[in-house]
Amino acid sequence: MSVASTRYLQSALPRNLKLKIGSQVPARKGGSSSCFICISIHSNVNKLSQVKKGEMDPSKFQIKRYRTRQATPSDAEYILSLAARVQAALTASGSLQELTPSTLDTIRASIHNEEFLIFTSTKSTSPVHLSPIGSVAISPFSPSSGHGSGSWGVDEICGETWYLHSLMLEPSLQGNGLGKDFVKEAVKILGQRHGAGTLVLDCWAGNKKLREFYDEVGFGLVGIFPEEEYEIAVFKIQVGAC
Repeated sequence: MSVASTRYLQSALPRNLKLKIGSQVPARKGGSSSCFICISIHSNVNKLSQVKKGEMDPSKFQIKRYRTRQATPSDAEYILSLAARVQAALTASGSLQELTPSTLDTIRASIHNEEFLIFTSTKSTSPVHLSPIGSVAISPFSPSSGHGSGSWGVDEICGETWYLHSLMLEPSLQGNGLGKDFVKEAVKILGQRHGAGTLVLDCWAGNKKLREFYDEVGFGLVGIFPEEEYEIAVFKIQVGAC
């Protein structure tokens, strides 16, 4: 690949991204040069690979950056509106799962008292103005506070036991792996802040897709338990090293 092509590519990408430029691929027999460059972008989520020469228009590089941060009181309105969109999507899909009704005051209290995380994204290369696309709350496991149930028989692996709830992702962004990244990041952050422990969650037992989702991100099924008019599936995962 020519020096000019390399410089053009570099100008199309954020300066803070490190690139590894691979060697030229030989031209195909009987055809024009099919030079490819292999780009490995050291970013938490995104990798661009095999970008064809001649298609280096900066507008084609939709570089998305995802971050997880602690929620603040100013996020309350977004979280409340997100809950409405997620509930509408659940109902439309035929799910019997219902989100716990919330108000701005209860959300702000949760942000103050719990590990409340916001998942953000931007198509811009700027580190500011990241748009929220999801949220999740993690509370101490406490049946008396409505965070879990003593009937689940959850055995502590080690350390404290936590309850993950109110996990939400924008419905329009579901199904492309972002939810898995978010949950894994939340588990990692919990371990970094509080050390080893057990994280528990539950969902409607009839939601096969969601149960498979939790299994794929490392949670193990504890069991199926009755919950008023339906059943719930309870999962747990070890956080940190015991």
